[in-house]
Amino acid sequence: MKLKKCLKTALALAALSLSATSVMAESAKVPFPTEHRSWEHVRSTVIHDKANPLFGFLSTYANDSALEANKKGGEYPEGSYFVGIFHDVVDQGGIMTQGDRLKYVVMYKNKAFKETGGWGFQAFDPTGKQALIKDPKTGCYQCHTQVESSGYVFSKFSK
Repeated sequence: MKLKKCLKTALALAALSLSATSVMAESAKVPFPTEHRSWEHVRSTVIHDKANPLFGFLSTYANDSALEANKKGGEYPEGSYFVGIFHDVVDQGGIMTQGDRLKYVVMYKNKAFKETGGWGFQAFDPTGKQALIKDPKTGCYQCHTQVESSGYVFSKFSK
């Protein structure tokens, strides 16, 4: 079991390392939204399993158009953005807190992304500069098809 976890972690890290140098043209079109910290906080999630490629303390933010659709349900309009900021999970005597920033993940609604449900997906390094996803169709969209009925969006606004 422990070997299986190690292999998963190694594969996830290898995929991130390899993909950082070879970004698909479509994923390169997902712009990093520098103004994301002024957006509304949607929810936070902690994924504490280090073998999970989404490990970390995740804070999700939405721009105005994404937030409105997220609260009401229904179709997300063009230009909707979600940004997830991942931080390391630090245990300080039983209190889990945010550590160093690990990466950003971005969903950007644009009809140009026909093969991925109208969403562009990308992950960026901790500085927000280097794109990390080589194939958004298998690296992101494949999981997001689980929530097709909610517009491919996992995060629901937390009141």
